[in-house]
Amino acid sequence: ARQPFSQETIDYVMSLDPFFDASVLRRLGIPEECATTIVITTLFLQKCVTAGLCLGEIGELIQRQDFGAEPSALESIIS
Repeated sequence: ARQPFSQETIDYVMSLDPFFDASVLRRLGIPEECATTIVITTLFLQKCVTAGLCLGEIGELIQRQDFGAEPSALESIIS
């Protein structure tokens, strides 16, 4: 989890289109909150990969702190 992503993985992550994926979810009748979550988390992942973060560092930004008592960095950004 502390190794950098391969170029193949970086290319794949950067090719994701969260807005298209969200539109597919909406057409399938998935709740809007889920579509919004896909957009936010995919864009966040892409920003993290662009910044050169490894999987472990990204996980630390997503995971809640102090056994769930404190919001994660991602939650703080979007709230």
